[in-house]
Amino acid sequence: MRYLGVDVVDEVVRRNRERYGSEAVDFACLDIIADELPAGDLCLVRQVLQHLSNAEILAVLERTRHYPFVIVTEHLPPEGVTMRPNIDKPHGADTRILDGWGVFLEEAPFRQRIVEVLLDLPAREPLNLPGEHLRTFRIR
Repeated sequence: MRYLGVDVVDEVVRRNRERYGSEAVDFACLDIIADELPAGDLCLVRQVLQHLSNAEILAVLERTRHYPFVIVTEHLPPEGVTMRPNIDKPHGADTRILDGWGVFLEEAPFRQRIVEVLLDLPAREPLNLPGEHLRTFRIR
């Protein structure tokens, strides 16, 4: 078994290699939007989509279709907050949660089938509003 962690930030990749790298664990600097993704049986996408535009999220969803399993974790606003899901934003370091928005893959324009919610936990440190949570789920 082999694990390959990917991040777009060189410094994060270097730090993770130093701390966690081994014969079975490696890290690479790749852009999930532009670079060819490695082959594998499982793709984990952790708090990435909130930084992307809707067009980029759609591209990522298409690029991950070849994986048998895709598991996504996203930071979401509190339950019950009135909002329109998936308001578009430009690509950048900021996140939708700062505006009280979130990425809801089951809603338009993404319309992904959420097979199973694996975990839903309160955010330890809310970025905007009390009650924010991290949801991890499998799509397809």
